[in-house]
Order: sequence, then C-alpha cells, then structure tokens
Amino acid sequence: MITFEGVEKVYESGGQKVHALNGIDLHVDKGEIYGVIGFSGAGKSTLIRCVNFLEKPTAGKVFVGGRDLMSLSKAEIRAVKRKIGMVFQHFNLLNSKTIFANVAEPLALVKTPKAEIKQKVTELLHFVGDEATSALDPQTTGDILKLLKRVNEQYNITILLITHEMNVAKEICDKVAVIEKGRIIESGSVFDVFSAPETETAKSFVKSAIDHEIPESIQKLNVKHLYQLQFVGESSGKPFLSQVAKRFDVEVNILHGTITELQGIPFGSMTVELQGEDGEIGRSLEYIRRENIRIREV
Repeated sequence: MITFEGVEKVYESGGQKVHALNGIDLHVDKGEIYGVIGFSGAGKSTLIRCVNFLEKPTAGKVFVGGRDLMSLSKAEIRAVKRKIGMVFQHFNLLNSKTIFANVAEPLALVKTPKAEIKQKVTELLHFVGDEATSALDPQTTGDILKLLKRVNEQYNITILLITHEMNVAKEICDKVAVIEKGRIIESGSVFDVFSAPETETAKSFVKSAIDHEIPESIQKLNVKHLYQLQFVGESSGKPFLSQVAKRFDVEVNILHGTITELQGIPFGSMTVELQGEDGEIGRSLEYIRRENIRIREV
C-alpha cells in the first residue's frame, strides 16, 4: 500500500522556488498496478522518487505499507527501502558483472548468506526466463508488461508505474492518475478514465491510445442529424441500430466506428446519421439511451 497525503516538493533554482509536486493526494491499494501518466516535466519522476525517499518531500506525508516515511529515522528508512524495488528508465547494470551477479549485488550488500542469495537469484532468473532459449526480449515493451503483470499476480506485488504512454496504462494498469504541473488532475479506474476523460490533458493521452475522434472529413459533411454513440459491455453486442431501423421510421447511415477492450470490457463508438422526421428521430434517440448508450450530437 502506498499513500500520498498533501505531498509537496519544492526546489530552489536561481533564487526562485519551483514546485515539482503541489499537494499530491494518491492512494495505491496493496496488489494494484497503478499508472501515473503525464508529459515531461509534469512531476512523474519526482513523485516516484518520493516513494523510496530518493527525494524527500518538502511537506506532506508518504505512507508505504502503513508506515509514515516522514516520521522514520534514517536507519528505519533504510530498512523500508530494502522492501521497495525501483526500475529506472536506464537500468545501469554493472558491465563487469554477470547477470546473476547484478541481481545478487543488493542481497550481498546487506550480507545475505551465500546459500540464500543463490536460491533467491536462481528463482528470480528462472521466473523472468533469463536463459539463451528464452522468448523474452527485454527490449520488447509487450513482453516487459506481461512480465510485470506476472510479478504482480504471482507475488501480489504492488506496482506504481510511471509512463507517458497511455497504451502502457491501458495494457496492464488497474487504475491511472493524470499529473500536470505537479498536481493530480484526474484519477480513477483505467476503464473510467479511458471511456470518459474529463480534462483536456487526459483526453489527449486517451486519444493516443484509443482514437474515437470523428474524422474531419465526416465532420465537414452537410448532415443535419449526426450523432456519436458510445457503448460499453453488453450494449456493444446488441444489434441496436437494426432495431432502431425496424422500430422507427428512420434510416441509419453508419459513417465511422471503432471498438477496443478496456480491462476485459468492450468499449467503442460509432458515428451515425439519422434520416427522418424530427419526432421519429427523437423517439429513436430515447430508445438508444434506454439501451445505456451515450449519445453526443456532432
């Protein structure tokens, strides 16, 4: 479990104060994969470095496993850090050592018995498939994400994932937070944030992973009754448009559509033109809404 309460981080630069983090409130449940999304300079790296006190917050509280790091002594913090793993963007392996020795180094530094080191390192290397015949390619994002998911599920490891790629969050995260100028501006389940982003920054990130935007060529069409329909879950499998055409005196013209899957739930959108009398179109729209389908007039 990781919790930030009113966390601030202020740097001094050229006689001025720079607020890298500005009142961060964030809670990650045990066993979750929580993604933090933001553009460069938004405060992502500072946020994650506060988890293991590579950066000490200027104000606020950071709880890891229920312990307030701000209240601990240096010796106590060192003990807590041993249970926090951090994967840097540049992994900085020791070129003079083998893979086995690189993995073993942190255990050796805390004077772990050699027999225990051998047992633990062998187990972990076997888990990640680190052998000549392995299909795992460390440079392949998809393989790394699958590995993180396995670590999370098999060992119940809590993961705080910092990224600027929304596809990464879409692939493995349970929840996601969007950070901008040192503040969390939006957060929630991956499904909620992806299906209905509220801020312009979140919309921009979501668009990079799921483009439900209506093409400009369609928007320029001289169409009177143009609607974007958003459907989720069971509604995505229902033939609601054919039912609309049968039940009401309207013609349905499908102009654009996309569908994807979020946390195992189908989510998609469709842009349609409805042709007919205003009263019939109104009744058909009411029918579509009763099917739990969102409607946006274009």
